[in-house]
Amino acid sequence: MILPSLLFFRYQYSFLIIMLSIFSSWGNSNHQDLYAIQAIAPEVPKTNAEAYLLMDFDTQQILAEKNMSKRLPPASLTKLMTAYVVEAMLKTERIKPTDLVPISEKAWKTPGSTMFLKVKEMIAVSELMKGFVVVSGNDAGIALAEYIAGNEAMFVTMMNKAAEGLGLNNSHFEDVNGLSLPDNHYSSAKDLAYLSFRIIKDFPENYPLYSIKSYQHGRDHKTGELLNPQPNRLRLLLSPEWKVDGLKTGYTKDAGYCQAVSAVKNNARRIVVVLNAGSSDQRDQDTQSLLRYSYQFFDNVNVLTKDKQYSIPILKGEKNTINVSTKDDVWATMMKGHANIKTELKVPQPLQAPIFEGQQLGEISVISSAGKILQTVPVFATEAVKIGNFFKRAWDFLRTLF
Repeated sequence: MILPSLLFFRYQYSFLIIMLSIFSSWGNSNHQDLYAIQAIAPEVPKTNAEAYLLMDFDTQQILAEKNMSKRLPPASLTKLMTAYVVEAMLKTERIKPTDLVPISEKAWKTPGSTMFLKVKEMIAVSELMKGFVVVSGNDAGIALAEYIAGNEAMFVTMMNKAAEGLGLNNSHFEDVNGLSLPDNHYSSAKDLAYLSFRIIKDFPENYPLYSIKSYQHGRDHKTGELLNPQPNRLRLLLSPEWKVDGLKTGYTKDAGYCQAVSAVKNNARRIVVVLNAGSSDQRDQDTQSLLRYSYQFFDNVNVLTKDKQYSIPILKGEKNTINVSTKDDVWATMMKGHANIKTELKVPQPLQAPIFEGQQLGEISVISSAGKILQTVPVFATEAVKIGNFFKRAWDFLRTLF
């Protein structure tokens, strides 16, 4: 009776092992399938716009684009370049927010959108900037240009020099408001996205202007009553899906419907530029589709902390090695489910003393699982290394020979 019992127990044990193996295999397979599902991202949304760019603010990585470098008329997105120059003048205190600007007849007669300025009235720079940014006042743009540079043409020269300094290689401006014909007045989605980035980064003290939802200036010339507030033309400021806090819309017959938008969700800021959409509704739809795509399928990942140090060899110094690190934490924007990334340190060889603390010695590349370089950041010496004594230098010299 013992033998049948042992056989029965053996069969039961084997059956249990087989079943556990099946369930374990099913569990692993299911986990892999789940990972595969998470790693799937749809195609970039189809858009009506002729050109667009979707960019992460913190990493400046381009997440999607279409004709991003194509030169197109920017309509009132020109005003981003105008505003950048004015904000630079304010930051360097060449002008002050309280400066009073006399309104010229040219400014008053400027066609298109207006903040309803009157000839000879004196308006503070801060108020002109509100009218210019919030309600796209063409009259305010001319008034600011005349006050800073003497006339619009000289101010446009400043705009083009600033664009060149920012590396906007596909941009050239002929006026401050974007009303010029497109022959020699153009920009690109890539340039305007980077310009938007610089406005937010370089002038954070002025950036809240871009999120003001309405602005009022002027009185009815018949009744003397205050005019009704004008709404900001950037309708996405009212979006409940994410926090849109800027920047600008534009339209002309040649340029079509354009806009540059910055939005924040889950602590990630994204910038979208759309050029030449078919309607105001279409440019909003294109922008929201791209934002939704970015937040649904991309995350910002901290790939390297500034505390991480790398030891690299050095010749003819008091020490044989020196430590390097980045100045700031390094982040990368990754598609969800594709977080397998690596870093690669590149340092020119051979390094020789003396080396000073804070001296740039090389760079680190952040590389995706597909082998694409996502970004490259410099590394700096975290310490100083003086030249070694005669014997150390002689020994290192012999090492380099053999």
